[in-house]
Amino acid sequence: MLQVAGICKRFGSTEVLKGIDFELSAGEFVGLLGPNGAGKSTLIKILAGVHSYDSGSIHLQGEPVRNLAATPLVGIIHQDLGIVDTLSIADNLMLGASSIDKRWGVFLRRHAEYEAAVSALAAVGLSVDPAHLAATLSPGEKALLAVARLLGLGAKLLIVDEVTSTLPPRDAQRLIETLTGATEAGATVILVSHKLSEVLAGAERAVVLVDGHVAADTTVAAGDRTKLMKLMRSGEAAEARSRRPHGTEVRARLKGVATQDVSDVEFDLRAGEVVGLTGTSGSGMHEVALALAGVTPVLAGEIEIGDEVRTALVPPQREVHGSIESLPMGWNLTLSSLRRWRRGGTLRLHSESADSNELCERLSIVPPDLAISLGKLSGGNQQKVLFGRALLQDPDVAVFCEPTRGVDVATRAEIYVLISSLAEKGVGILVATSDAEDLFAVCDRVALMSSGYMSSLKEIDQLTDQDLLEML
Repeated sequence: MLQVAGICKRFGSTEVLKGIDFELSAGEFVGLLGPNGAGKSTLIKILAGVHSYDSGSIHLQGEPVRNLAATPLVGIIHQDLGIVDTLSIADNLMLGASSIDKRWGVFLRRHAEYEAAVSALAAVGLSVDPAHLAATLSPGEKALLAVARLLGLGAKLLIVDEVTSTLPPRDAQRLIETLTGATEAGATVILVSHKLSEVLAGAERAVVLVDGHVAADTTVAAGDRTKLMKLMRSGEAAEARSRRPHGTEVRARLKGVATQDVSDVEFDLRAGEVVGLTGTSGSGMHEVALALAGVTPVLAGEIEIGDEVRTALVPPQREVHGSIESLPMGWNLTLSSLRRWRRGGTLRLHSESADSNELCERLSIVPPDLAISLGKLSGGNQQKVLFGRALLQDPDVAVFCEPTRGVDVATRAEIYVLISSLAEKGVGILVATSDAEDLFAVCDRVALMSSGYMSSLKEIDQLTDQDLLEML
């Protein structure tokens, strides 16, 4: 079905892809794995025609092609899914169709479209009214709708690019089961993910990218899982991190904490220590973090934290919980720490501006213009603004949820340095993340959250192969 041979891509002086080779046969379900920065996104953008490649070749069903963008045989589902909420489900299914069934060449045959939509939805296990707006669907149902649309348009090769990363576990599982069914009907599927557990759930084979090259191309039978796991971990923390000494002072203590979504969570957070919680969406890791930050109410148990202890938070979804995109970037930086520049009843605007400019330079925020609206910054620079806001609060305890979500490789490295520098200053840090790279890069102890319960914390270098398999 598809042959990729010797694909190389360079951005300036950085070689991102270093000769990518793999083949896919019709009916295969292949997982494309790799840590962030491995080159997965660049490869998919090359296949989609967003980027050109410097050398190599692509063949589709034996024919040379420059990319896969212009053929109805191939469908690519990106994270945003391409679903239009204000259109009906039936109309979403017709988006991209090369021809539309009309009566007398003028009038849409709505009844025929409706029946075709019911059939297409049933093929992916969706039982919803095609006349309803797409906005009424859950995220998982929208993902299935995107699959149904491509299959209905005749796609034989589906490339699913990190779609499961934003879905609740049950929805992700349902999507993978649907893709498995599509391969049984003859379609070929590439599932792009940095989560090994998702690939193991459906794929027959895994192609692992590490640092721009194919590190492994193997089946996902039980005997190969440990090999894949070790490859993924080797890519997650390419540079060995020296162990940080941390103090014995307890910054925060959680004792039998329960919220609406978690139960019986206990651990100490010590000065200079980074504790990591990981799990899938809905596991409860973010709820624990938000409880520690004082956002989510504690229904049972208690969190012991000193009255003078300052806490700062980077929330899991900056677009919803952490950003006011219409306000200037400078205001977004300082809105949680205005007390720093207050004198009596007035705000020392000159000092606020000077401190903000200094922080922009320290964090390499681009552009360093305090007046620009936050929404005009890239995702990585918006994330830096949230970290800057936390820094200005001079925290003793910092809570970072999904600290590197949606940032590029360079920004990721900068965030890791920032977290480590805070720990070296004695800040107790909790990182709640679904990204294993975050765990291996900055955390001292880690635990897995599942269905609202937390496993015991383990030193990062004492994790067993089974621990790693569950976390990855």
